[in-house]
Amino acid sequence: MLLLLITLRIWLQNGLIIAVFIRSQQRQTATHFYICQLAATDFSVGLTLVYQVAIFFKRPIINNHYACALRYLGASMFMGASMVALLVMTYDRFFAIKTPLTYHSSLSLQRQLASTVISWTTPVVICFIVHRTSDLATTVQANAFI
Repeated sequence: MLLLLITLRIWLQNGLIIAVFIRSQQRQTATHFYICQLAATDFSVGLTLVYQVAIFFKRPIINNHYACALRYLGASMFMGASMVALLVMTYDRFFAIKTPLTYHSSLSLQRQLASTVISWTTPVVICFIVHRTSDLATTVQANAFI
């Protein structure tokens, strides 16, 4: 029950941040864009919590390899995306402080979109590489004893 309340709070708070960013023209700045991006990744983490809670109530699902992989890949990808979004936002703030006179002129929509693509694809690629190598290691170990 507590996890359900936490999940609802995550959805409401991050959904509110995303809605304010979309609806308010004054809030559509680079800094708020990165905050909205972080809210989107945290909202996604909240989505994976529902699956994590469902696993506890349906224990036989844990024995399914694909359900188990989806459980850990989903959580790892979205938590990784959240961490990378924090790093991108930190770099942006560092760049704004280091070069205050040229920051606004160097800021572009392409740079923001590139940082968004990087912050979402990096954890996805890393998680799938880790998952594929762990599957390969499991297969090698299983065949070693045959």
